[in-house]
Amino acid sequence: MKKYKLLLILLIVSNYATAQTVNYYFEQFTHNYSELSNPISINNGEVWDDPEYTISLGFDFSILGNQTNSLIIGGGELSNTTLNNLIIATAADLSDRAYNTNNNSLSPISYQIEGEAGKEICKIEWKNAGFYEDDEGVYYTNLQIWIYEESNMIEIHHGSTNIDATFYLWEEDFSGILDIDWETETGTGYMLEEIEGEYQFGYQNLDDFYESNTFTNYPEEGSVFRFYPENAIGINGMETTNLEIHPNPTSDFLTVLNESNSEIKYKIISLDGRMLQQGISPKQNTQIDLRELKLGMYFIQGIQEGVFFNKSFIKN
Repeated sequence: MKKYKLLLILLIVSNYATAQTVNYYFEQFTHNYSELSNPISINNGEVWDDPEYTISLGFDFSILGNQTNSLIIGGGELSNTTLNNLIIATAADLSDRAYNTNNNSLSPISYQIEGEAGKEICKIEWKNAGFYEDDEGVYYTNLQIWIYEESNMIEIHHGSTNIDATFYLWEEDFSGILDIDWETETGTGYMLEEIEGEYQFGYQNLDDFYESNTFTNYPEEGSVFRFYPENAIGINGMETTNLEIHPNPTSDFLTVLNESNSEIKYKIISLDGRMLQQGISPKQNTQIDLRELKLGMYFIQGIQEGVFFNKSFIKN
């Protein structure tokens, strides 16, 4: 059973005195969900609810400007610090499906590290996870978090689930990246919430008066939530090489030069992570009307042939 309203799935262990301000941006896309192929067990058959399993990453990872090389997997508070960096995969109260019914775990937690040195990815998986309030173990979900060494990017991958509309009568769900002070139960960070049927991402101050806009539907299988910091090393390597925008700076319209002749889904994102416009660029060059935007710097982000791209531009 979770002890705090904002109790999370994955906690980052780091030694620091004060949090640093780092802007994060958000992208949602679809990717085939695959179970880990050769994982290392974390719970080792133990039935779990609010676990605190520690693993070593084997590389340095930075979140909100703070560096760490180890993770605490599960829920609960840390005993060695009062201020914690937190990654919210799901705020729903996960537990082993065997927690109320069996002595043997039905929901393995595991991880594996992939990739070449300097560009490794740590993948953590909750397989067939249940929910604490579901006494009969009816509902399940599958979930992964990917931690990228070079870019410090974070991805939440959603697998198969049988959650229906009644699930949200007793669960509150959202995602995000936060600094939490457990003594005051306040914090700051970036929240992914559902507002008017759409996922919205932005910076929040969390205090006694803050109430999140929780999801009304569980993310569909294959949904990926990607959070990445500004100026992330390695992000440029994910851009499509044949996609260009002009003019830059621009005053009224931005043209997307689509030489690959493939459809592009794009979003215009502000510096604080808010989605301001979205659309689909057909198989030819497209003009995007920016006349309603204020002067300043923005990002155009999107997916082309399954590849993520991110480019900045200035409206003057």
